[in-house]
Amino acid sequence: MNKPPDPRARTVRAEEEARLTHLKFELLEVASTDERLKPGEFRFFSRLLKHLDKKNLDGTRQR
Repeated sequence: MNKPPDPRARTVRAEEEARLTHLKFELLEVASTDERLKPGEFRFFSRLLKHLDKKNLDGTRQR
């Protein structure tokens, strides 16, 4: 009888996604403390980081 996979076990992909999320939060934290960064630039930077989780990073759209 096969046992179901342990839900606590992380896959390699899940580990990579967790590292990317951690890195994005670190970058946002550093950017938020940079006095030279204007609010509009910070919003642009945060949108750029948001789009890093998209499946297709080469700039083309999938339909």
